[in-house]
Amino acid sequence: MTSILVLGGFGYLGLNLVYNLKNLKYNVIIIDNFKNSSNYYNIDENLKYYNIDIRDKDEVEKIFYEHNIDIVIWSIDTINIDMTLYYDINITGLLSTLMLMNKMNIKNFIFISSNTVYGNATLCQENQPCQPNTSEGKLKLVSEDMIANIYFYNFFILRIGHIYGRDKTSFIGYRKNIINQIELYNKHLIKKFNIDRTLFDYIHIKDLINAILKSIYTLINKKKENRIILNIGSGNFFNDFIIFQNFKSITNNNDIKYEYYSDQGTINTINNSKAIKILNWTSNFLIKDYIKNDLYNY
Repeated sequence: MTSILVLGGFGYLGLNLVYNLKNLKYNVIIIDNFKNSSNYYNIDENLKYYNIDIRDKDEVEKIFYEHNIDIVIWSIDTINIDMTLYYDINITGLLSTLMLMNKMNIKNFIFISSNTVYGNATLCQENQPCQPNTSEGKLKLVSEDMIANIYFYNFFILRIGHIYGRDKTSFIGYRKNIINQIELYNKHLIKKFNIDRTLFDYIHIKDLINAILKSIYTLINKKKENRIILNIGSGNFFNDFIIFQNFKSITNNNDIKYEYYSDQGTINTINNSKAIKILNWTSNFLIKDYIKNDLYNY
């Protein structure tokens, strides 16, 4: 049985991924320090997890020795934490992880990066120069460079668009974008939006999970070198404000308000043709269809 170590396995992406991997009968091990996870109080007793910090090299090494790990997936979510901790986890933690994988001859790695590495651009391709204009984008680009220069073996770096949607498991967390906040509004959990002004290439969580699963299959089963960067997005450009207006027109609700953050952030779309070719993957969920058809029964 293939053993997969998911770093950050109780985050929004991580836990969605873990349950999909379990359903496919993979042996899944989780490392998470629970500092940025809302799911720690809903731990499934059947999950194999370790409540440790990825920067604790000795403890992580014990886990590597205890389990015959075939692939490591970095899905650590460090968005809403102190900036010092943010940099330390993503630099010190990643460096330590890469060195341990080399030492233990773990030959497959998936790193969840971001389309913010491109900065403001349209239909970005993997081989074009990156000009990030946010802390996240700059740090992700440095992380990618570390992987390419330090890690000995095969990897997929997935540059993902802005994630929306939720799994059927009700306690999965939400990203703070307009789609998920509309969902929350419909459940009467909030009365007012605080919506990120950022314009992104959105990707549904299920499409992203499918891309990761296909990356796992390719790394494990293809008998060739894979050290590849792939864009994982819808290839479509949507404006948060347009989505907001569509929601208002559908619901005839004039009570909610659209609020702006002062920092506009990154505006871009990504070309996903390379991922379609290499992974035999495509994006199936589109926001315009989600708004019209799936908002109330997803």
